[in-house]
Amino acid sequence: MSQNRFMSLPRLLSVTAGRLPNKVAIEFRDRSWTYGQVENAARGFSAELVERGVQPGDRVVLLAPNKPEWLVALFGVVGAGAVLVPVNPALTSSEIVFIVEDCAPKLMIVDETQYEKIPDKLRAAVLPLPEIDRPRNNQAQWAAREPGDAAIIFYTSGTTGRPKGAVLSQAANASTAIRVGEAWGMTENDRHLLAGSLSFIYNSIINAGSAFVVGGTVILQERFHPEEALEAVRNRRITVLMSVPTMYVMMAEWASAHAVDASSVRVAISAGASLAPSVTQRVRDRLGIELLDGWGMTEGTPITGYDVRVFARGRPESAGKPLPSCDVRIVDEQDRDLRPDEIGELIFKSPSNMTEYYNRPKETAEVLRNGWMYSGDLARRDDEGFVYIVGRKKDMIIRGGANIYPAEIEEMIFNLPSVAECAVVGIPDDRFGETVKAFVVPAAGQQVSADDIIRQCKGGLAEYKVPAEIEFLESLPKGPTGKILKRLLLTGKETLR
Repeated sequence: MSQNRFMSLPRLLSVTAGRLPNKVAIEFRDRSWTYGQVENAARGFSAELVERGVQPGDRVVLLAPNKPEWLVALFGVVGAGAVLVPVNPALTSSEIVFIVEDCAPKLMIVDETQYEKIPDKLRAAVLPLPEIDRPRNNQAQWAAREPGDAAIIFYTSGTTGRPKGAVLSQAANASTAIRVGEAWGMTENDRHLLAGSLSFIYNSIINAGSAFVVGGTVILQERFHPEEALEAVRNRRITVLMSVPTMYVMMAEWASAHAVDASSVRVAISAGASLAPSVTQRVRDRLGIELLDGWGMTEGTPITGYDVRVFARGRPESAGKPLPSCDVRIVDEQDRDLRPDEIGELIFKSPSNMTEYYNRPKETAEVLRNGWMYSGDLARRDDEGFVYIVGRKKDMIIRGGANIYPAEIEEMIFNLPSVAECAVVGIPDDRFGETVKAFVVPAAGQQVSADDIIRQCKGGLAEYKVPAEIEFLESLPKGPTGKILKRLLLTGKETLR
């Protein structure tokens, strides 16, 4: 298929830059950059990568906090035909090294603040972030790629083993950005607040991508803080909010003690974790805005949501209806479609579906079957087509929108000789949606404290993965095959102390 017959992310940027070269694309701190400047910098960086030997299909890791240069790097890498691998800067050195060794990148683009996390053996292939302010008189062309060619690998946590790289094609990423813009009626007059890490698909492709498709402006912040976010909403007249429930909770808490003005907000999307009706009500009462819940996963997103032209507000506990071009089924263990309000596994098919888990054919085959992605989430659908997420078949914990897999934490705790058994689960949390709890059985004749467990986890895990609660037990409940029955851990067994 010819390159001209489909739109990749870099080509979408070029279309907007050609139409609105002087329109502000990014605001950051007290600076701003136009679409013409962003495209020029991205083309120049793409040419630099090619000069350094980057070829189509090569992986390029990007490790940096939120900066305008991050977005330039995204378009530059994908525009060179390479495969971008965003890495969350909140991860520890050992977690970063695992991803780097797993994807075997040609190069790594690393911000100076993250350089110390890169071991000496990997530093030869490190480049700094591109210079967004350097004028480039080049006519570099975007590399010719096919729709199904890989464009970005987002590493997502599973319930067992290590993180897996979800491979998203050129067409999948472009489709996501386009569909979001259409579903929520984005225009060039919209101003998007972006405070979550760009390493997550929600922020880089769904939020920033949908703005760039139509020529909106991204107001970029280095990190999320409720005061800073609400100041931006008021002073920069934000019209589009896309955040996880935790961020909305924190903004509502701030608003309970401070005067706020969120009257400019046109649409506020919540995704990344379950949205409790109480949170929706709290945000409505304290900020005066309506939250629209949506559902998706890195392996294909967004899948459900609300058409803002039809719904001024969502429905309690519902994640909306399937978005255009997205098919959703609720099935039982035999893949039979269930009737309305019957609970089963949510499976979906959309233009945004991943093509595979990188170098993991077995895991890919388990979740991608006949074009359908098996989410592992339990859901029901009412007779009007609204989808309700009711639980997860998986053990995944979602804390403030970040996926956490228990096996990694359990492995870290097991490394303590004083621990005989452990199991990690997610427990409800008003602020973060879920938080991490560890159940620990000490080894015979050994002493182990909560401080020992926390110290061990902090030594090798990102802060958000460290257990917030630790409970000591004499034994863990098990089934006939010896499998730990985690659901019974949440029913209140007696503790050792």
